[in-house]
Amino acid sequence: VNEGWKTEDERLLIFSPDGTIKRPTFLFNELDDNLFIHQRLAGCYPTAIKLCKEIPTDVNMTPELIEPFLEGLSFQEAMQKDHLFCVDHKIMQGIRSVCTGNEMPAPFCLFYIDRLRKHIKIIAIQLT
Repeated sequence: VNEGWKTEDERLLIFSPDGTIKRPTFLFNELDDNLFIHQRLAGCYPTAIKLCKEIPTDVNMTPELIEPFLEGLSFQEAMQKDHLFCVDHKIMQGIRSVCTGNEMPAPFCLFYIDRLRKHIKIIAIQLT
C-alpha cells in the first residue's frame, strides 16, 4: 500500500546519487510557469485549453484582478481579441482519489496570449 511521501526528501530518495536512476528535469522546475504551460500544451490532453469567452461564476477571478496582467488591455478587450484561454476541469469536482480517498482538485487556469511576441503566460490558477 502506497501511503505517499511525508517530506520532499523522502520523495527524492528514489533517485540514485550515482545517476543510475536519473531525477526527471521537471523536479527541478516544479513551480516554473513556462514548464507548466508546456505541460498543458504538449501533455496528454492539450485540447483541454479553450478560448475563454467568460469566467465561470464559481471562479473567484474578477476583471480587476486580471487586468494588471493583460499588457494594457481591459478584460473585455482581451476577450474580444481572443487573447484569453483557459483550462477548466470542473468535471473533476467531487471525484475521489482511488489511492487516498481524498477529493481531487478541479483546477481552473487562465492564460493570456501575446500574439505579437507569440508568448503565452499564466494569469491565474484556482483549485476548487
